[in-house]
Amino acid sequence: MMCIPCYPEFIPMTFETADSISKTVKTQTDGLSEYTFGHLYFFRNYYCYKVSTVSDNCVIVTGTDKGRPFFFIPSGSVSFDVITELLKTYSDWKFISESFILNNKVLFEQLGYSVEEDRDNFDYVYMKESLST
Repeated sequence: MMCIPCYPEFIPMTFETADSISKTVKTQTDGLSEYTFGHLYFFRNYYCYKVSTVSDNCVIVTGTDKGRPFFFIPSGSVSFDVITELLKTYSDWKFISESFILNNKVLFEQLGYSVEEDRDNFDYVYMKESLST
């Protein structure tokens, strides 16, 4: 098992980081497929995933998508200061779970942000007629 460094230091996601990441993402209850180690590991090279910890129950994952740097926080709590730093460094905050939003309304208000659904990225919603043709 590889030790994941504390924020703001990041290391590339590897198989050796699996135990630490899996322990953290298993606490997430919103059912986001992006929050499984298998999914993260499969796409680690495509998105150049790197990981850091904030606490025993909080991992920050960063990556790039079409040249745009992003981050996401699978579970746990992150301070206002850390979120502010991340938002200054990365273009996008992806995969924000509904429970994280509901549990951190004050944080988003303090940051001056409103959260909007990105309907273009809703997965696994298909018309049954289109699946049979």
